[in-house]
Amino acid sequence: MTDTDVGQRDLRELAARGAVADLEAAWLESLADPPPARHFLDALQAMPDGLRGGAAVSLLLLLLEACEQRQRHADVLEVARVLYTYRQQKVALRAKVRAALAG
Repeated sequence: MTDTDVGQRDLRELAARGAVADLEAAWLESLADPPPARHFLDALQAMPDGLRGGAAVSLLLLLLEACEQRQRHADVLEVARVLYTYRQQKVALRAKVRAALAG
């Protein structure tokens, strides 16, 4: 099992337990050298519905920024698609999607 597999399992386990503070800390740590966005999105899906909304938006925005900085255009599109479902108004998703498509 690789470090990425272990990290992904850890994020998923923290999310499934609803350990929001621990998940946020592990998420930030993983963003230092992020694996593909799917790694994070799968973990977020494991979070109980009642907890997901509030925590998801801030975590997704951090992930979106990390993907943009590394010019991971496919990941930007995937994160923007998920973030859109939260009707996030804090960030201009249209501009970010255009930039990713151009990349």
